Amino acid sequence: MIDSNTRWILFQGATLRPSPNSAPDDFTMVELMDRLAAVTKQKNLVKMFNKETRALRLSDIKVLNEQGAAVLLWQFGDKNLADPAFCNMQTGDVRVEEKKELEGIAASCHMIISLDRSKKSIYHIVRERIPTLANYYFISALNTFFKEYYPQKYRKEIKPNVYKDGNYRAIINIDPLMAQTLREDLKRGVLSGVELVKYHSIKERLDEGASIVEETKSLKVDITGHFEGDKAVGLLEKIKRIRPNYDDLIVRYKRNDSKQKTVGVDMTVDDFSNIIYDKIERIFVNRKVEQCCIKIHKELFQKMFKLLEIERNKWQDDA
Repeated sequence: MIDSNTRWILFQGATLRPSPNSAPDDFTMVELMDRLAAVTKQKNLVKMFNKETRALRLSDIKVLNEQGAAVLLWQFGDKNLADPAFCNMQTGDVRVEEKKELEGIAASCHMIISLDRSKKSIYHIVRERIPTLANYYFISALNTFFKEYYPQKYRKEIKPNVYKDGNYRAIINIDPLMAQTLREDLKRGVLSGVELVKYHSIKERLDEGASIVEETKSLKVDITGHFEGDKAVGLLEKIKRIRPNYDDLIVRYKRNDSKQKTVGVDMTVDDFSNIIYDKIERIFVNRKVEQCCIKIHKELFQKMFKLLEIERNKWQDDA
């Protein structure tokens, strides 16, 4: 369920390595993205999951060498999700739109990957946060595509001075860029705002056809006192107890280095203050973003790219 004009953007980092480990470690993100871009013009790149009831498709990719980034548009489909329903807002009459054979409820996800590595050998990524669409799906799909469409040859030593030809490929891994716990980070920051968010489906007729549309209900908490460290965590836990029926807790705080941070955590987790979280930012777009875009949304891409640029400007500070 996704809001039409709001997107939560995750900040992540990718690393590359060869498989097998003894193979040359010479892959670059540029060559891998160039290869996928070429293949998508000729083939349908799709990875099936969950006994072929879920599909993740790379529907479009553009390699922007001047900007030093590649933008990927993913399409996710799930046959197991309930059929969408629509209601007449005045009469309450309900119409259910049944999925056709081989169809699944669909959602798209924009992802931007930097083509250059940081000093820590990390390729920075920003992507849309889509409910139920975890990193596992992207990692699995990309590694499958690399294996099938970009295998490389090398001479491997099977015993001293004895060699044979072998294949190797790139393996990608994607992790939270700013992985840490909320409790740890609040020891160095003061709460400035809290927002509780609840997602639910609404019924809306779209020109393009049936679709599930997400509407968000938010409750903002004004912070007037000075809350940091364990005191801040205690306040967040109290808010969770008082309002347990919300899905996400959006926490804003100011670090001791004067940097503002925004973190989204899952309210359904018991000890949410000790889970590892992704850095996340909310952006607004004027032009409606469909639940499942068939082409790259220009405004959304531009705003996501600005977030990537901010991260890339920090590379000089990498240890």
